[in-house]
Amino acid sequence: MYKLADAELIGQVVDGQRGIRGVQVELYDHTTQKMRPPEKTNGHGIYAFKHVRPGKVDLMFPNPTKDASGKTWELQAGQTGEQSFVLKASEIRQALPVAYRPEQHIIESE
Repeated sequence: MYKLADAELIGQVVDGQRGIRGVQVELYDHTTQKMRPPEKTNGHGIYAFKHVRPGKVDLMFPNPTKDASGKTWELQAGQTGEQSFVLKASEIRQALPVAYRPEQHIIESE
């Protein structure tokens, strides 16, 4: 019996310099047409989706999001909340780093 080897997708969430721990990253698998269970970043901001079927997938980065300590973060200017890939069997693909900044609170007066 023939079975396609799964792929792996890894990446990092940073604050511009260091990894952010506890940020949730989501993956939509177009082959199965389902969301995978989310992965959280480790202490270095690294996440990994293992055993991904070959084909098109979308990574999604919530905006805003919270880290492991409950601090709220938003995507830095110029960052997109989604990255798309076409994964091949047995491929290990690295996503582009995604940068967040502490949530900005703007007070406007009239």
